[in-house]
Amino acid sequence: MSYVNTVTSMSDSLPPIIEWFRPDRRREILRVFAIACGVLASGALLVGLANTGMIALNDTGRQVVAVIGAITTLCGPLIAVIGLPMVIGGDDFLALSVDGVVVTRKKVQQVITWTELSAADASTDRLRLQLESGRVVEVAERFAGIELPDLAARINRTQQRALMGLLPVPTQTNA
Repeated sequence: MSYVNTVTSMSDSLPPIIEWFRPDRRREILRVFAIACGVLASGALLVGLANTGMIALNDTGRQVVAVIGAITTLCGPLIAVIGLPMVIGGDDFLALSVDGVVVTRKKVQQVITWTELSAADASTDRLRLQLESGRVVEVAERFAGIELPDLAARINRTQQRALMGLLPVPTQTNA
């Protein structure tokens, strides 16, 4: 029996999910918006300086500054349009299922069964899933709506319920 089942295809079916947590991407989103706004504001400033004559340049110099400013102004929103899907487009998640903990990162899925899991711990800045084999699976992401110690406690509580047979058993339907 392996300590971690690795599923390489997202099309493989997941066990029935009890709870699902997505990574908190607020910092990355804020970074993309800050860069995009900075580039946009710089471009607008260059266009404004070129058109007001506040800088001592000849007509050719002003036109060059205005063109650079216009290109920079257009690049700001382009950075946001390209950068945001890169940040929020991933399918990373952590889920508690009837079978165990499902950790999906970069389209690689790990299923740690409840019997393979020894304990979940968040005493450091990472979620640590201790396995019965002695191996540790570390999850560095923060998750939206829950702190890591609370998530570790929820994993441990769900594991206890699963091992005692208190989780809902999915019903099979015939198609």
